[in-house]
Amino acid sequence: MTDFDPFIKVVVVGDKGVGKSWFVSYLINEKSPSKNTASSLFDSQVKQVEVDGIEYEVTIWDTPGGEETKKLRCHAYPETDVILLCYSIDDQVSFHNVARKWMPELKRHCRGVPKILLGLKSDLKRNSLKPVVSEKEGEIMQLHINATAFYEYSIGQNKKLNTIFSKVVRVGMRKKMTAYRKSCSIQ
Repeated sequence: MTDFDPFIKVVVVGDKGVGKSWFVSYLINEKSPSKNTASSLFDSQVKQVEVDGIEYEVTIWDTPGGEETKKLRCHAYPETDVILLCYSIDDQVSFHNVARKWMPELKRHCRGVPKILLGLKSDLKRNSLKPVVSEKEGEIMQLHINATAFYEYSIGQNKKLNTIFSKVVRVGMRKKMTAYRKSCSIQ
């Protein structure tokens, strides 16, 4: 008989100002935060969620994206089951930093942890005066960084939020089951 571990740790990373804290607030509370939300170091929140008839406890760590917190941010990575790697649709620099900045950090500290790529603020595609990251560019980045999934999201898309959350749980459980199988192999 195996021990079932219904706990999943998710770490959210991405450049400062891409909307990570708003996304996490919406993910946990299903509503926009009441004030200007920015993560302090190691903000973590827990949500009970049912996926495929099983209850899980998901802890989401919202990390600050600034360079000045890089050394401290790395302390959030141990025991991570899933990485949510975020960029803003209307910020080309944050998109390019997925590969230039975040992937090297994740390879160093989270080797083998599955990643889900999230393009946030997708509602800005319609009204942005500056160039936006296309969905096709996001799909190409997903392949480039070997992310398990890619989603574009804007606050208020509740159906898509549920899809993302379910994917996070399934990916986290797949990682745990793979690790469990490896630990049980005969040497």
